[in-house]
Amino acid sequence: MTKVILIGGASGVGTSTVANELSKRHGITHVIETDYLREVLRTIISRKHSPILHKSSYNAFEILRDYGFYIEGFDLTDLVTLGYLWHISPIISTVTSIIKRAYQDRENLIIEGVHLCPGSLNLSKLKDKIDIVFFILDVDKDTHYQRFLLRSKHKERDTERHLRYFEHIRITQEFLIERAKRHNIPVIPNYDIEYVMADVEKLVSR
Repeated sequence: MTKVILIGGASGVGTSTVANELSKRHGITHVIETDYLREVLRTIISRKHSPILHKSSYNAFEILRDYGFYIEGFDLTDLVTLGYLWHISPIISTVTSIIKRAYQDRENLIIEGVHLCPGSLNLSKLKDKIDIVFFILDVDKDTHYQRFLLRSKHKERDTERHLRYFEHIRITQEFLIERAKRHNIPVIPNYDIEYVMADVEKLVSR
């Protein structure tokens, strides 16, 4: 049976690291970042036609007014969450299509990224045809911030912006955790690669 592993979590919690480790351990050659899917969609759908797609998941709320949303009176948490959900919609549709193609081709697949939101993926028609493993990675606020600081020392891409929007990224992460609990999706703490992989292997091998 085709196995599809979905790894969700905000930027900086370690989804890419865990995805790459799983790829090596299980020989799964197809690893897809949802950020890459977003970039592909941006080449197809212009900023003029979908300005929110050309924002990041954590700052998409900044242009909600362009879509006719009345945002006065809403707190930052509500705004970030609404922008996030609006932003991920086309990417979620693309993820679903890719999973269907993996089933048709009988190819195992790993997809990771912030756009994998529990409750947003409708895979009910495939649940008896594909072995789907879905979990969310998590770290506490201080550890999360320190990881971005470490990235900044290595001058990694987008780190300055991530630090500037750190509060917004944490709001997105906490929303993912809340949704995971609501939809019975496992949440795995990610502080040490060996420990987290032990927990992940239990899910993958069940």
